[in-house]
This record gives sequence, C-alpha cells and structure tokens, in this order.
Amino acid sequence: MTEYINCLSVLAGENSYGNITDFAQGAGQLWLIDAEDCWADVSGDIENQIAYAEIGIAALEALHYPTEAIKEQIAGIEAVRNYSSGLMLVTSYQWDEAELVAGDQMGVCFYQKSGKSSENSTSCWAYDYAGNGAYSS
Repeated sequence: MTEYINCLSVLAGENSYGNITDFAQGAGQLWLIDAEDCWADVSGDIENQIAYAEIGIAALEALHYPTEAIKEQIAGIEAVRNYSSGLMLVTSYQWDEAELVAGDQMGVCFYQKSGKSSENSTSCWAYDYAGNGAYSS
C-alpha cells in the first residue's frame, strides 16, 4: 500500500497553500493547491492497481471465468489517469461536538456548476458520529 509521502507533506502544511477560503462562519476551510508531487503518488498507485487487476483478469480468463464486469471497473479506474496534473482541492470542517449525539451523520458536499449541464457534478463525503469524538466513514 502506498504511503503517499508527498500528499502527507502537503496536508501537513509543509507546502504553501494558495487560494484559502473559509466557509460556515470559519468552521470550514477550502484550499485549492498545486500539488503535482502528491498527484504523482496517487497516479502511481492507480497504475499499480490497474497492473494487478490485469494480472488477475489474465488468470481468470485462463480458467475461462467471465471478466467483463471486472474490465468495466478497470475502465472506470483508467478514466482518472488524467484527472489532474496536480491541482487539488483540500477541505476541512469542524462540527460542534456539543451538538452531536452518537448515530448522527454529517457530511460536506461540493457542487461544480459549469456552463454545460452535462458537466455539472457534485462530490459528497459523509461520516457517522460514534460518540466520544470518534467518526467513521
């Protein structure tokens, strides 16, 4: 498993961030950063995963097992190869723990509105609050 050393240094603040935006009365922050080294870590891991999957497909095909569904999944993974040249969006958000009870779910969504409705997209992350400051995704 990749350690993402370059990504960790970006998130630890060792690289200078640009374009910092606060939201939700300062509870959240959004950074738009140029992190080519971090993306290189990520894309290298993607290539490794694709290579391992292709080895698995070859083995399954040798045993005459169907592999179309797996090939479709790999095509989805391959589609992110050129997703970024290093421009990345990093976000943080602090929920008020006094307002949470075990079992609550909270999340953040980002909506990209472009000039064409076919290019609009939304990305969301949600977490379950387990109590005592513990979260799970």
